[in-house]
Amino acid sequence: MGVILEFRKYDRVTWVKNKQILVLGLDGAGKTSVLHFLASNTVRHSTAPTLGFNAVNISSEDRQMEFLEIGGSEPFRSYWDMYLPKGWLLIFVVDSADHKRLPEAKKYLHQLIDPNPDLPLVVFANKQVFITG
Repeated sequence: MGVILEFRKYDRVTWVKNKQILVLGLDGAGKTSVLHFLASNTVRHSTAPTLGFNAVNISSEDRQMEFLEIGGSEPFRSYWDMYLPKGWLLIFVVDSADHKRLPEAKKYLHQLIDPNPDLPLVVFANKQVFITG
């Protein structure tokens, strides 16, 4: 699936009820596929872009986690900032095979985390098995 590039280290991260795990990234990064893998432990390659929002609930024995994916195309990026205060954790998915868009992904990631330094962050480098020319 991918590799976690960065995880901000926090001494104490506690689960907060009614907070969402936000899954953000540029269009085509593979956010929906990552969510599907987390929910079902199976790989599914999604080809259709998320137009708007995609919510997934994953239950374990003692807690329920709510993941919220917000589309990564230009019209939906304006919603990212609105949902950050509701976030417990940010998973930022990057298409690591698309080298041309890495600077753009970095720019948007920094726009999200610079004003929110206390939000835990996971950067997920997706599509590492794809060969680019």
